[in-house]
Amino acid sequence: MKQKVKKITKRNRRRSLEVLFKEISQLMNGWINYYGISEMKGFMNELNGCLKRRIRQYIWKQWVLPRTKRKNLTSLVIEKNL
Repeated sequence: MKQKVKKITKRNRRRSLEVLFKEISQLMNGWINYYGISEMKGFMNELNGCLKRRIRQYIWKQWVLPRTKRKNLTSLVIEKNL
C-alpha cells in the first residue's frame, strides 16, 4: 500500500492537487473496501502520517522559486521567521 501511495505522490508527476487527491481517494476507498476496517487503526494512523508527509513534499515541490514559497507560506498565515 505504501508503495502505491509513493507512486501516486511522486514529486515529478506535475498533476494538480485535485487530481492527486482524487487518485488517493480512489486508492484508499478500494483498499479499505477490499480489506475491511477490522483491526487496522494502528496501520491507518501510520499510513495517514506517511500520506501527509508525501502531500506536503508534493506541494513544496510545486512551489519552485523561493519567492513563491515565501508568498504561499505567508498567504497561509505562517510566520515569516520560521
